[in-house]
Parts: sequence; structure tokens; C-alpha cells
Amino acid sequence: SQMLAMKEYPADVLPLYAEGYSLSRYLIEQGGRRKFVNFIGDGLRDENWMRALGSAYGVDNLAVLQKSVIHDIADTLYVLCLTA
Repeated sequence: SQMLAMKEYPADVLPLYAEGYSLSRYLIEQGGRRKFVNFIGDGLRDENWMRALGSAYGVDNLAVLQKSVIHDIADTLYVLCLTA
């Protein structure tokens, strides 16, 4: 939840990159690339990321979004394990 409002990189950027990648991948899967790019532009306009998430994806609760992203990651890992 803090990632969207972050202004500076933390000392250890790898978790931030992983979280950003996972969130981006999930949102693109939900609505496609154009919708994601529009969401980013909207959020950058006034830095109100919750409003932009709500407007683009109907998200009004970051905890629910986080659980959805984690569930998506778990599903992906499960499929990868089955195909390995």
C-alpha cells in the first residue's frame, strides 16, 4: 500500500521491484495494457493513486487488491510447479 505513494527508493529496492512488477502484471491482466497506461497517467496527474485505482479498476480497498495479487502470484507459481 505504501508503494503507490512512495517518493524515494528504499535502500533495498528488490522487494519494491518485485511488488511493482506483480501489481503491474495483475492490473494489466485485469484490464489490458491501454487501461493500465491510462491508470498510470491518471495517477501521475494528481498523485491520488487510490482515486485512480477506483476509477480504472473499481478498487476501493488496498487490502482486497493485495490479497487478489497474492492469490494471482500463488496461482502462477502452482502452474509453474505443475509444468516443471
